[in-house]
Amino acid sequence: MTELDILEFAMEIEQDAAKTYLDAAGTVINHKAKVLLMNLAQEELDHQQMLAGIADKVEAHDPLPKKFSRSPVQEVDDSIKNLKIGPDSTVEEIVLHAMGREKALLEIYEAFALFLRAGEFRDLCEFLADEERKHLADLDKLLQQERAAAE
Repeated sequence: MTELDILEFAMEIEQDAAKTYLDAAGTVINHKAKVLLMNLAQEELDHQQMLAGIADKVEAHDPLPKKFSRSPVQEVDDSIKNLKIGPDSTVEEIVLHAMGREKALLEIYEAFALFLRAGEFRDLCEFLADEERKHLADLDKLLQQERAAAE
């Protein structure tokens, strides 16, 4: 598996996530949930564009960005990975679904980083994992706000 293979895989995942969120936004009844799904779809498309830019750099043999950092890992229950979004889904259910997707991606990128030799591309996989950690932290904050508003 090459660096471009991993990036293409990641871009497909981001595209699939965006499509899932857009499709769900077309069926969900709750307006707040619909807006959340549209925002999640845009985040995934933005992430896909970032990956495409990195793929262009890899193909051109240009140096990769040097803004890699590590965020604290956000703990997420594995059971949420299988949550589905339906027309009656609540904001909380959608956030939990998104957290499950982000956790799965985090684990994939961390696995790639473990198996790659030290260097720029391993750093890139760690950066991608860190991006998913940030998404998890943002989603967790949104989940806590939603739960507090429901009380």
